[in-house]
Amino acid sequence: MGKALQHMGHLLVEVGIAAPETSANVNEAATALMQQGNKTAWTYQLDLARPIIFAPTQHPKHGIIHPRIGAHISVKEGKDAHPPFEVLKLSLEITNNAGERIQRWHIDRANIASQQYQEGPLYHLQIGGHWRGGDRSVEADIEEPRWCHPPLDVVLLAEVVAANFYPKEWRVLHAKGTWCSLVQGSQKLCFTDYVKKMSNLMNVGQSTALREMWAETWAAPVQNKK
Repeated sequence: MGKALQHMGHLLVEVGIAAPETSANVNEAATALMQQGNKTAWTYQLDLARPIIFAPTQHPKHGIIHPRIGAHISVKEGKDAHPPFEVLKLSLEITNNAGERIQRWHIDRANIASQQYQEGPLYHLQIGGHWRGGDRSVEADIEEPRWCHPPLDVVLLAEVVAANFYPKEWRVLHAKGTWCSLVQGSQKLCFTDYVKKMSNLMNVGQSTALREMWAETWAAPVQNKK
């Protein structure tokens, strides 16, 4: 995964989607990851102080905007029919040219405290969250709902950002076989067990897909089902 991160950073900068300082930030995380030397259990962080920094881009309402991605991901591959994430904290922050906060999203594995999961799907997409810098006054007034969503890693979220905010450069990126190979590797990591879960839920007669993917249900036996 360390080499995949390095290739991702290089390609994003090469086609003009990411700012040049992204390479150093990603290489730092990738080097720390490769030093772990474990192919089935590993962790990496891209702190929002040293994130994936995207190139400034024009937005019709907000003018020049600045997206950035931060992540804390810990993986332990096993055979428990779950996506292999022990920690999944992935965030996208967007500011304007004056540094003012515009929007923030995050994709998480549900938090747990005192053996109790927060209400929501085990893997979810949510607006808001804690902005870097600790200023809670700028957070969304209502952060729910937590949308049922497959887990993503930094490669997959970077593709989402590229496709939405840099469509011309994204098409150039897609012409490079290396990028598609990186994305396919991340899709396998993130989607394989999630897709199996969804497929199996088509045959659930006494429940619903959302109920079965709710944190307390899917994550059992950490907590008994209600």
